[in-house]
Amino acid sequence: MMTDDDDDDDDDDDLVYVAVPKELAKRFAEKKEQIVATVAADLGGLAREKAEKRADQLIEHWEEAELDGREPSTPLESLLREYHLICEEILELQDAAADRRRK
Repeated sequence: MMTDDDDDDDDDDDLVYVAVPKELAKRFAEKKEQIVATVAADLGGLAREKAEKRADQLIEHWEEAELDGREPSTPLESLLREYHLICEEILELQDAAADRRRK
């Protein structure tokens, strides 16, 4: 439930929205699709919804593994790393836009 006090706590002013170049957005979507397809195939033709859910879990876990310095050792892990690198590119664009906004 929102109260009048909650309105004062509006963090949306800190958010920066940037247009992601079409080519980068396309690479992002394609890499995610490759991960989902690989997960589905690796798990015996898993239903799309379940494969997407598992792919999201693997993406999150891969971020943690990379922070620990783990290198990819399977084709799926290579896809996860590539996806993570694309995410980093998007974050760099957002950071640059935030820096410009602050100036």
